[in-house]
Amino acid sequence: MNFSQTAFMIQPTHTVCYVVRMVNGQSEYLLMQRCSEYLNGNWQMVTGSIQTGETAWQAALRELYEETSLKPKIFYKVDQVESFYELELDKILFGPIFLAIVNPEQAVRLSPTEHRCFIWKPLEEALKYLQFSNQRRIISFIEERYILQEPDPFFEIPYHENIHTLS
Repeated sequence: MNFSQTAFMIQPTHTVCYVVRMVNGQSEYLLMQRCSEYLNGNWQMVTGSIQTGETAWQAALRELYEETSLKPKIFYKVDQVESFYELELDKILFGPIFLAIVNPEQAVRLSPTEHRCFIWKPLEEALKYLQFSNQRRIISFIEERYILQEPDPFFEIPYHENIHTLS
């Protein structure tokens, strides 16, 4: 089926990447506290704009590395989309969701212009830090469908260390 001729498609405006590490069989989610003027103090996951010529998954990997210096051992597209109304733009923004599962030994190095600190929290504690219902819904979905269950293999995005190419 040629989707470009049969479906209404929306160009994503941004990308969102949830980061998980497994410690003693327990999932822990990376949350970072914003220090920029926009949403200052808000706890969030990796987010960012999609640059010209870049796919959403490439942007997610780039932002993951720029904001945290982390590289995933497994990378998934998540069967969810983030959407929200942006008051200043008077527009509804849409962003695909990705999941990066990282080795617990990897060290997080934050981008100091974007985040002041980070924490790793299990789901129930992470939910208390997230202000937006979309974030709480998606992180719960990830735990249920990608952590507690074996995700369907077609959600995995195989990639090379060169983050802009598929393996």
